[in-house]
Amino acid sequence: MNATKSCLLALGACLAVAVSAQEEGEEIHAAGALGIAEASGRERRTVALSHLGAKEKAFLAHLEAEDIRRFAPSERAKALGVTNRTVINWCAGLVRAGFLRPETGGARIRFYVRTEP
Repeated sequence: MNATKSCLLALGACLAVAVSAQEEGEEIHAAGALGIAEASGRERRTVALSHLGAKEKAFLAHLEAEDIRRFAPSERAKALGVTNRTVINWCAGLVRAGFLRPETGGARIRFYVRTEP
């Protein structure tokens, strides 16, 4: 089951509990529902991180620490002192895990944008 489907199922379960509680006259607290949603988000992130190698995790940590949200692979390669191909390989793993989204310019990927799985 992919992360999106899992999230939708969790959201559906939250809504079912909310409707049931409302029918029984119980008060529903937004903070409680938000807590469930946040736990689901942390779980998705943990699962996505488990599919990454050590170097991909380190690259993601670098992007987060430097608050880099959009970048060209060549600029990160130069900044980190590695080849462009190395950064592209790390990005491919992060795209598969849902941490990056490629932006294309024509047929080529020009930039990557950080996302959350």
